[in-house]
Amino acid sequence: MPVFVSPSDGKSTGVFGRPTGASPPYNYYFCNVDASGAKVKVSQCKKDTERKWFNIKIPAKCADGKYYFTSEGAQTTESTPVFAADVTTGDLVDVYDIKDNYVYPSGWYAGALACSSSSNTHSNILV
Repeated sequence: MPVFVSPSDGKSTGVFGRPTGASPPYNYYFCNVDASGAKVKVSQCKKDTERKWFNIKIPAKCADGKYYFTSEGAQTTESTPVFAADVTTGDLVDVYDIKDNYVYPSGWYAGALACSSSSNTHSNILV
């Protein structure tokens, strides 16, 4: 099941979930995607053993070319990390932690992110 695929006319990368039939319900994989032919090909998948891609919010692409998102799989009762994903390399970096308890059923959560359009900074993330 595709979770997120970076926009492209040809070769790209993406995250896919595979049902486990147990708990947790999905395992996640970061894969190469080739949509240049008649059929989409997915290859060279790396398992997300730290569950950083679990139940992500819609990623925001910032001026630095990276996609920023939060993930319920990486939340703790102390913080919710904001990750920056370089979808050309698969590198995923924890760039910011929102310090609060947003773990269900707290009633609060960090939703979709947006980036500032300011050209004099490499990225401003708005939560």
